[in-house]
Amino acid sequence: MSNVIIVGPSGKLKEQKIGHAIDKFDIVCRINWGGRPESMVDENKEIIGTKKDIWFCGHTGLINMFPLSFYKNYNEVVIHNPEMYKDNKSRITNLKLCDKKIIDNCNKEMFEFNGFNRVPTTGMLTIFYILNKYSDVTICGFDGHHGGHWYGNKYMATQEKSNAIAIKGHGRHNVVKEYEYFNHLIQTNKIKKL
Repeated sequence: MSNVIIVGPSGKLKEQKIGHAIDKFDIVCRINWGGRPESMVDENKEIIGTKKDIWFCGHTGLINMFPLSFYKNYNEVVIHNPEMYKDNKSRITNLKLCDKKIIDNCNKEMFEFNGFNRVPTTGMLTIFYILNKYSDVTICGFDGHHGGHWYGNKYMATQEKSNAIAIKGHGRHNVVKEYEYFNHLIQTNKIKKL
């Protein structure tokens, strides 16, 4: 049975420098910008490690940004947009589609838990996707946006502004209620935190 770690984007990873611990897991899952080529470089290995097993890419535009050879570094590249999947599955042979049932279950469980009724972050969808396949799941780099993102504004000029809005529960995602659910998953032993 494989153990899996999902690496979130928290800025606290820069302080923790747990890249070596991340790479000890059987399977390392990366999310969005944290899994792109500019992130997966030697200068970041102390922060996020180097292993590339699964990349859950909620920002589906990233599927057409990089050379095909980059996607082949992962065993799976997961997206949740059926049209993008259909358009790219023959080109990116390790492309997987997150089943809509998993997304629906994520929305349902979170709504029943605390009334969450917004779009889940890619991080939350990734947790549901991984829990659907594996039972030994650990997370790191998830702190409800309080630590910002370890890559700062490198990929999105307004990232820090977006974080400030998100920690108040505003914006596209309600990270306040989502963070409550992260903690619920930890307290009920569904996932562990590194």
